[in-house]
Order: sequence, then C-alpha cells, then structure tokens
Amino acid sequence: MHLTPEEERYKQKVWTEINGLVGAYLTLTEPDYKRLMDKVEAETLAQIVQARQAGRSPFQMEQDRVDAANRMIAQERDIELNGYHMSAPDFNRFLPTLSAVSFMPDLAGLTLGGMPTNDALFMASSPDYRFANEGSNALIGVCDNVAVGGFVRTLRRNYEVLWRSRMLKNHDVHAVSSRHACPTCSKLDGSYIPIEGMLRLYELNMVPFPHELPSEDEAAWCPGPTLLFAPNDVFGLRS
Repeated sequence: MHLTPEEERYKQKVWTEINGLVGAYLTLTEPDYKRLMDKVEAETLAQIVQARQAGRSPFQMEQDRVDAANRMIAQERDIELNGYHMSAPDFNRFLPTLSAVSFMPDLAGLTLGGMPTNDALFMASSPDYRFANEGSNALIGVCDNVAVGGFVRTLRRNYEVLWRSRMLKNHDVHAVSSRHACPTCSKLDGSYIPIEGMLRLYELNMVPFPHELPSEDEAAWCPGPTLLFAPNDVFGLRS
C-alpha cells in the first residue's frame, strides 16, 4: 500500500508511541513483539484507509477520536460529581437503619434549637462541609454529634456512589479499606462489589456499612471500606 508523506508520518507516530509503551510497561519475547507490531501496522493501515474514505487525514481522524474520548470523560466525571444527590425523601428511607443505631438521637424529636432532629441529620449528611457542619452543630446536646454526623455522611456517600455508578453503567464498585474499618470490613479491601446487590441491601435497610460496633461507654461505629468508582473490566485485567 503506497502511503502519502502525511500518512507515512502518521504511521511512524503510531509506531513510536507503541514502542515507547512497550519499553516502559511490557517485557516481550521477540516473537511476541513481532506479532504485536504486525497487529499495530495492520490496524494503522486500516485507520489510514478509513481516513481516505472519509476524505480526511489520519491525523484529523485521530483528533476526532481524542475529542470524542475527552467529551466522554467529561460526561463521566460530571456524573461522578453530580449525577445523583440524595434528597430528603431518599434520606428518610434509611430511618429504620438509623433508628437501630443506639447512639442516634430521637428521630422524631427536636434539637435544642427547635429544629426537627431528622432535618438536622439530613443536613449533617451533606457532602457540602458548610451544610454538614450546620447540621452537626444543631445536634450538639442531644447526641454525640461527631459520631452521628460521621455515620450519616458515610451512609449518604455510599448510597450516592452506588447510584452514580449505576448511572455510569458500571457493574461494580471498588472497595478500599481504611484504618478505621473493623476487621471484618477490612477483609473487603481491594475487592469489587456488585452495584445492584449493594443497592438492594441499602434500599432494604440491610446496610452492611457503616455499622455500629459493640461498646459500653461510647458511640462506636465502623465506616466500612471506601467505595470508589470502578469502570467495567472490559479486558479482564482484574486479579
């Protein structure tokens, strides 16, 4: 296949990039290296043919792919940050879970300032520090506001991460343990947990974490592992 000077530059660019990646991240035998580069050449030529058919240069086609990928990344990042925010009615679905925690205040009561306790708890669960701090401060005098605030924030964050992961069409979340996790929850470190099953547990008020810990004289609880977004394992690389 005869290449124009521009197409030849494109081919060399691809080869240089792949060779750089191979040298930095892969150790290949000579036969494996040859098979890889034969595949790279075939796919590069296919891209050149596609560009010719579209009446564009291969560099323009590559930039189109980069632009599309960047738009997708921006959309995914927006979902990760803003895709789902827990509403007050959604928070209320977890009242059975909260009422089972011994150090929670009376959920039907009032704070010392006269605010409904449940409203203060919802504010304390906010990812916005200002609102969370206001809700936590309102709970002073009626409970251990630090423990209660931490518990409801963790519960809300987990539920929001699970919902946003569903919106991203991910199958799992990645569990990463923290130094505050109990021995049982620490065993989940590094694991991938199915989203749909976890959402079902939360919505049935069978919340696995955060959870209360046995204690006679203080409000003790375990946050469980931190749940992180986990893109689907398309290439089967997870161990």
